[in-house]
Amino acid sequence: MLVFDLDGTLLDNNGNMPIENINYLYKLKNEGYIIVIATGRTIFSVFNKLNNVPCINYIISDTGAKIYDVLNKKVMYSHSIPYNITVNILDLYNDDFKYIDICSNEKYYKYSLFINENNEVVKTYKSKNNLLKEINEVSHIGLNFKNSEHAIKLYNYIISNYKSIDCLIMQDSFNDNKWLELLPKGTSKYTAISKLAKYLKIPNDNIMAFGDSLNDIEMLENVGIGVAMENALNEVKEKANYTTSKSNTKLGVIDFLKEYLND
Repeated sequence: MLVFDLDGTLLDNNGNMPIENINYLYKLKNEGYIIVIATGRTIFSVFNKLNNVPCINYIISDTGAKIYDVLNKKVMYSHSIPYNITVNILDLYNDDFKYIDICSNEKYYKYSLFINENNEVVKTYKSKNNLLKEINEVSHIGLNFKNSEHAIKLYNYIISNYKSIDCLIMQDSFNDNKWLELLPKGTSKYTAISKLAKYLKIPNDNIMAFGDSLNDIEMLENVGIGVAMENALNEVKEKANYTTSKSNTKLGVIDFLKEYLND
């Protein structure tokens, strides 16, 4: 099983999937490898970003809250944040925030008093009550702030006061900003990978995963072979078995796999 993060890993810095990556993963899939995406994005966002995903067998979305079977077009596993917790988190919004992302119904719902963009993936609300009318099963929540100090301060508050959810401090390899990601209790990319591997009867030693960001550390530490991208945060590289010699913008995943697999 080959598991890939998207942003900063398979995608370039413009958020696009190079055709070379698509073609190579499709080749590996045809050779019998199980190709899995493990991302903080929603399932809808993955399909929207990749247009068509013939090279992928499964999608682990929402940082592990959902597992989607691409071939059979069905959600195999789903875990959600209690509705009352979502309401309480929205009540925390203040001038320190940029916005709050609510992932529900496979889309992002953005709550903010200051922004107005709308597109097919993100719907923006200035009214909390209007937002709450549209959402039901919440897979994860992102809290985005004006500076990283606010993220760390609220992280300490949330882990002390909300024991029924998990809270991660997040940072991408291509951005200095930190934000918080709230997940159903016990949710992570690696937890979902383990569930899928057990279902497919694939030993952990036969799993290789690629990533670059803080929410990739656990999976890179625990799968059989963890590979950090050349552009990954140092904290990620320290926990991986290998680091690619090229970045996500230079097809680092393909370069590594061709050498490792003698392809």
